[in-house]
Amino acid sequence: MRFVPAAGPIPPPVVPLELLPASPAYPLLQVERSGPLSLVQDAGRLLAGRFGLVRGGFVNVQAAQIANRLLGNALDSPLLELYLGGPSCVALRDCTLAVSGLGPQARPNGLPALPWSSFRARAGQRLDFRASGPGRVSYLAFAGGLDTARFWGSASTDLRGGIGRALRAGDMLGAAPARQPLPGRRFTPVLRPGASFRLLPMSGGDAQVLAALCHSVWTVGDGDRMGLRLLGPALPGGETLSEGSPVGTVQVPPGGQPIILLHDKGTLGGYSKPACVHPGDLWRLADLRAGEKIRFRLGG
Repeated sequence: MRFVPAAGPIPPPVVPLELLPASPAYPLLQVERSGPLSLVQDAGRLLAGRFGLVRGGFVNVQAAQIANRLLGNALDSPLLELYLGGPSCVALRDCTLAVSGLGPQARPNGLPALPWSSFRARAGQRLDFRASGPGRVSYLAFAGGLDTARFWGSASTDLRGGIGRALRAGDMLGAAPARQPLPGRRFTPVLRPGASFRLLPMSGGDAQVLAALCHSVWTVGDGDRMGLRLLGPALPGGETLSEGSPVGTVQVPPGGQPIILLHDKGTLGGYSKPACVHPGDLWRLADLRAGEKIRFRLGG
């Protein structure tokens, strides 16, 4: 194989596919400040991995579905996923919104709204979010679902794939249909965050590595929607044949520090994979912060 200089000008960078409409049919909020990271998400872009697209979707499915349920929406309706902080917006008309999750909490007109609840925002009122919850992620839902286009059947943002983008100042957010459900609905979560996660063995995994995972205390390192890096004793790992890996897979690269793959993981993974986090515990991974201590145990 040989490389030769390309002829002609260098092609410009790919412009992300815009999903949010510039002028929604039923505008509700004007964004004045975007916040650390605010993304449009729904249930995810299924059956698209063969094209190199990530699944995406809600990282905390339970919290996202509760936000939609508080407004009578379909469980997979598009909404905003907020990380650590949130946007600062002005209501363009009276509307009913809902916020759920353990991350940033809503403050309509400077007053804290009840967590895990629907509330009324009045025209001209400011809506801010403060990082006052014990976790990282919360969801802001709109009655009828957020007005957004879809690609491959999903409105989920894929930052690395150039599908959608993070919220920014100047965006106008609207609802798909014009609906005014009654505010004041509240959910009291029975699921609590915790430091213990169940593991399921993966085919071909090393039983000794699985035992070491369960017998050690791990510190959460850096992380994003692709995955969480864990710090602790170095485990035997390394490269293997690349293959598909489900969300929650614990892979061990050559450095020996495990990585838990999350919703924006790559289509294929070529590192040792001794275990996978139980699907019932995936929602709690999204709210882990750097420096927290966690443990694993075998469980079905």
